[in-house]
Amino acid sequence: MKKICVIGGPSSGKTTAALLLNVKLRMMGYEVHMVTEYATHYIIRNGVPKNVFEQIPIYICQVDEEGYVEKKGGDFLICDSASFLTCVYARHYPQGPNAKREDIQKYYYVLKTLDKWSRERTLFTYNFIFFLPLEIEFKKDNVRWQNDFREAKNISDKI
Repeated sequence: MKKICVIGGPSSGKTTAALLLNVKLRMMGYEVHMVTEYATHYIIRNGVPKNVFEQIPIYICQVDEEGYVEKKGGDFLICDSASFLTCVYARHYPQGPNAKREDIQKYYYVLKTLDKWSRERTLFTYNFIFFLPLEIEFKKDNVRWQNDFREAKNISDKI
């Protein structure tokens, strides 16, 4: 099975591109499975992540879902995100000037853990990685947490 992920910033068209690729491959006769971005499901159920620690269950659930679907077999697995993006999003939670030393240590521990997991467990499991840069301003959809295009573009640029 070939594993494909489509990555990009918020509202860059990842899901749309993944769905189009899914349809095209199916029309060519391939057996295709798709895993959607777990972070979206998380936000719908729990609200926008408020701290770096919430990136851990997002990472784990994305990996678990990909692994579960991969076991079904087939020609392609398409993901409209990737578990390693939690490393980028985890860095979006700055530690303020009043942060306690203990909190800062926990913050960096989570960053190191996500980086290690991504490098050692998941990054190289994808056969193809397609990046969609955020170039066109998006409309607010009550799922995304970014306040404006500049914030979303900043995340896209970090990816």
